[in-house]
Amino acid sequence: MPTESRQCNAVKADGQRCRAQARPGSALCAFHDLAVEGRRREGRSRGGRTSCRKVAVLAADAPDFPLATPAEVRAALASLVNLTLKGKVDARIANAATYTAATLLRSVDADDFNRRLEALEATEAARRVKD
Repeated sequence: MPTESRQCNAVKADGQRCRAQARPGSALCAFHDLAVEGRRREGRSRGGRTSCRKVAVLAADAPDFPLATPAEVRAALASLVNLTLKGKVDARIANAATYTAATLLRSVDADDFNRRLEALEATEAARRVKD
């Protein structure tokens, strides 16, 4: 069953007709219908209260997490999960920290790989000198 799309009957301050779609059962759109004004005002108020909240972060003087080894990175991530679940760290901050920790972990792994490769190459070079 097709639905009929109707244009809002309100006239704007510049004399042009509002181009928004009228609400079902009303000749006006949600912006001009006074029946929804209270709900619209409350929604804007709630949005303003939500957006002005302080973001939960650790204090500037909180000790740094040791992050030199994969085990330390895992421990830091576990702590971050718990702090986020307790509301002490904002989820957006935790998401950014997790992404950064993953990048750091790849770097630590690459360093470890390079050390092992250099050791193998040195062993192979020493073997070739003996032969």
